[in-house]
Amino acid sequence: MMRNKAITRPSAIRDNLLWDLLTNLLQFDRKERFSAEQALQHPYFTGPQAQNEICDEAKQIAAQAQLAKQNGDTSITIYDCDSSFVICGNEIKIALKYNPDVDLQPIYLEIEPIKEKSFKYAIQFTFNFAFQFALI
Repeated sequence: MMRNKAITRPSAIRDNLLWDLLTNLLQFDRKERFSAEQALQHPYFTGPQAQNEICDEAKQIAAQAQLAKQNGDTSITIYDCDSSFVICGNEIKIALKYNPDVDLQPIYLEIEPIKEKSFKYAIQFTFNFAFQFALI
C-alpha cells in the first residue's frame, strides 16, 4: 500500500489554485481524493479569476437562456443559464482549428437574397393591407 507519497510540484505550474486542484485530484488515498463534483466546485473553476475569464458572449447567451426559461421554454437547463457552463463559439473554433463559417459562406450567400426578397414582400403586403384597410 502507498503511504506518505507526495507529488513534486513542477516549476511550470505557477498557479497556486491549479496546483491545489491537481494535488486534490491526484491524492493517493481515494478517500481524500476529490470527486468530480468537488473538483468542479473548486475555486480554480469558481473563483474570481475564473469568473473574470468568462467572455461577454457566454454571459449574453446565459442571459438569453434565462429569459427563454422565464418565458416558458422547458428545454432550458440550469447549465444553459449559468455562463460558466457556456463555451463561446470563437473558443470552439480556436480549439478545433476550424471555422465552419468558411464552409457555410456559399449557403449564406444564397440565403441573403431570399431573406431580402421575403422582407420586400412583407413590406409590400403590409403596405397593401394597410392601404386596403384605409379604403374601407
